[in-house]
Amino acid sequence: MKPRLRASSALLALAALAALAACSNPRSESSRALSARIDAENGVLIAARVPKSVIFRNETVRLRPDGAIVCGEFNGLNTKHQWAGFSRFIYARGVVTFDGDRAGFPDRWRDGCAAS
Repeated sequence: MKPRLRASSALLALAALAALAACSNPRSESSRALSARIDAENGVLIAARVPKSVIFRNETVRLRPDGAIVCGEFNGLNTKHQWAGFSRFIYARGVVTFDGDRAGFPDRWRDGCAAS
């Protein structure tokens, strides 16, 4: 059985990676992608009912001239401490949008996140 990484351990690891990214060339693609992913995950954690329970999967980062788009899925415990089920999110221009938040989410997912 594979051990699960606790959310607090994951946050600590992300903070360490962010510190390493800050030491590298800030214009490099890998540091831009890492920074965008950390920002996206932080945005999801802020909105989560039980942030310590959140797990991520299927995250992709698309670097564009006007910024990065991060797409992925997350799951976490709800207020009844039951798993809510995986939901999709998109992070772009400093804003996290969740599936169901906007009528145009499926179009945004297709245009910005679907594999091409």
